[in-house]
Amino acid sequence: FFRTMFFGGGVSWFEEIFGFEEDAYEATRAQFTVETHRAADGDAAYVLTSKANQKSFYVGPFHCPSVAALRSKAQAAQFSPEMRPLTFGNVTGCVRRLHWDPGHAGAVFQVASQFNCLEMVGPSVTPAEGITGYEYDGTQGPACAMVCAPATVFRNYFVNEKGQGTTQLDLLDDVAAMLQNDKHGYWNMVNGYCLETSREAFESLAARLQDPRLSEEVVAKLKVGVHPDTSVVNHSHNVCQVFCSALPVAYSALPDEAWAKFACCVLEGAYEATLAVAALAAAQRQRRVSVFLTKLGGG
Repeated sequence: FFRTMFFGGGVSWFEEIFGFEEDAYEATRAQFTVETHRAADGDAAYVLTSKANQKSFYVGPFHCPSVAALRSKAQAAQFSPEMRPLTFGNVTGCVRRLHWDPGHAGAVFQVASQFNCLEMVGPSVTPAEGITGYEYDGTQGPACAMVCAPATVFRNYFVNEKGQGTTQLDLLDDVAAMLQNDKHGYWNMVNGYCLETSREAFESLAARLQDPRLSEEVVAKLKVGVHPDTSVVNHSHNVCQVFCSALPVAYSALPDEAWAKFACCVLEGAYEATLAVAALAAAQRQRRVSVFLTKLGGG
């Protein structure tokens, strides 16, 4: 559906954009170059170029801040008293079209991803398998990833210089350290999925998280992935994407109650972080910014 709607069919969506078919991991990496520039705020901003068709794409900066860091920056931000009041609405529609709309240039889109800021259809799928297969997953996250495909290529193949072929991002790594997950063995992170090790271990975690101070620390240490200004394929405007994950409750044999407290902490942090990113964008631009939240974990 995406290929026909976006490109008219014939070849894969990946080849239509980048001029070649996605191949083995290192072979695909070799088909791109990445240049580093400086964004207006001094952050490293990346430009991706395909050697196959000589097209360059603005990826922009990418970072993985914690809720605590975003909270602190948002609290210190200065906002114009002339900003219009906040408005809220419920939007049902195609997230691709929302990205394509030039009226949404600069908007903040919350993207449902895994904890590696990618779109693995299941825990057995690895970043080494590439991103072309995203078109067969009809959920919100892959659609967002395909609309901003250069940024997705960057996160899969080039983040932290080497990409995620062997070492993956983990938005829960600081939470794991704080909870001493290495010692207690509550969960294993498998291709962006936080999978429980045993019922006993996870019930022990749930009991610990009844302490409100500890649960708040989980929220504060959660990270999100942020592309504050990245290009929309075949359009002349940029958007902000914030990558957030819910816990994979549907993949577990445990009762929902065993996940509830941890899952709520993760969701609370994800939504707070996304709104904080938008608040910082509004402070930088001194005007209101549209924010599109999604139902994390809703499929």
